[in-house]
Amino acid sequence: MGFSDIEQQFINYIVSMLLLASAAHPTGDLFGALEFPFLMSYKFHSGGFASAVFGFFLLLASVNLKTGLSLTHCAIWFFMAKVRHIILIF
Repeated sequence: MGFSDIEQQFINYIVSMLLLASAAHPTGDLFGALEFPFLMSYKFHSGGFASAVFGFFLLLASVNLKTGLSLTHCAIWFFMAKVRHIILIF
């Protein structure tokens, strides 16, 4: 039973969210996040949205690179895309 790269990434996201939520519940952090002081700030939401969009494009680029380039070229492009993503977040 093989999954495509995008399906595998989606499964990884879901499992990560479930693990983080189950780990945060006993410590009280799950509901404590509702008391975050910048929760209603437009900068907080726009930053999260921008991060999600750039992360999605990074995923699509990585899937496209895996199918057409050699491993060395693919690793170089992955590194450059991640560096750019980090720079755009800050």
